[in-house]
Amino acid sequence: MRRFLFLCLLAASSGQACAQSTAEQGFELPERFIFRRSFTIQLQNKNEMKVELADINDIERLLNPDSILQKVRLDLESLKDSLQDPVSTKKVEYVNLGDGLTKIRLHQEPASVQQFILINGSAALLKTDQDTLIVTGVIKNPERPAEFKVNNEFPRYYRLTLLINRIMDLPELLNGELNSKMKTFSRAHSEKWTGGKKDPYYTLAADPAIVAKTKRGYSGYPNDQLELKASVLIQNYKQYFTPAFNLEGTLVLTNKKRDWQHAFTVAWQPNFLFSKNEEGKLQTFRNDFIELSYEKWSVSRTEPLPATHLNWNLSLGYLVRKRGDFYTPSTFRIGVGKIQWKKTKLEPGLYFNDFFRGVSPTIRLIQTF
Repeated sequence: MRRFLFLCLLAASSGQACAQSTAEQGFELPERFIFRRSFTIQLQNKNEMKVELADINDIERLLNPDSILQKVRLDLESLKDSLQDPVSTKKVEYVNLGDGLTKIRLHQEPASVQQFILINGSAALLKTDQDTLIVTGVIKNPERPAEFKVNNEFPRYYRLTLLINRIMDLPELLNGELNSKMKTFSRAHSEKWTGGKKDPYYTLAADPAIVAKTKRGYSGYPNDQLELKASVLIQNYKQYFTPAFNLEGTLVLTNKKRDWQHAFTVAWQPNFLFSKNEEGKLQTFRNDFIELSYEKWSVSRTEPLPATHLNWNLSLGYLVRKRGDFYTPSTFRIGVGKIQWKKTKLEPGLYFNDFFRGVSPTIRLIQTF
């Protein structure tokens, strides 16, 4: 009996080890890995291929996608029987992450609605949804990256995602057209792109069949940068209604692993308060604050933030120009956290002077241009 229990425990531990090994050698890329370039090549009959790169220099190793896809086609011959259904929707993931193993995963869904076309009195089934082929690999012996701060923890992965009417039609796409368009992008990606923010894609002027969500096919978050912004805000100070302008400069720094960004901001904020003089006329008093703030966010995954989200930031302002009797000398303002909806922010805070004397809560609404 003891021997039997021991064998069961041994088998369970072996199974767990196998499962962990399988998970480590799975189909997903590391969570903190970021593709820096992404663009799509549009083909005839609504077929297309999306290209994702870790660095723009990697494209030199991908100028012949026909050869990569030809090897994929040959490897898929072993699944030919599983791919024969003419109307099911197929998703094939073909992965080689540099561990010497090629892995293939097949998802197949039957048609939820059957459509037919009549030809000479005979009914033929129509396929209505495109198939997907995702090819993920590693750039071997890559050149020095051109992009700043590529995460060197990971290999330089690439990913080709094909939307194709029928996956068995893959050989028809290997006619040199993809190779030609990859060379065009390599040569002209830094040249003119047409389109604008209202268009779903920007188009490469050298070849309108090459499109991207941003000019030059940038994806993910940008590198270190300096941002200049202007905004207006309304807030309360004690019983006063206080509008203000906000002019700020922000230095955005990305860490070496490219999974966090840090923003350091210096802002000038002229605040305007209003009071009647002895003659009953309304006077305006401008009081200036200088504010420093810090914010940090994760960029390990490049999904866009929701329209409304909470930012954890810390800001500290100090009164540098005093007019009128509204503020006490040595007045500070501290803010922690803000709710943001697109370019509109709502930020709570506290006014105080000296060492947290005369504390007064405040909330301000900021609208950035």
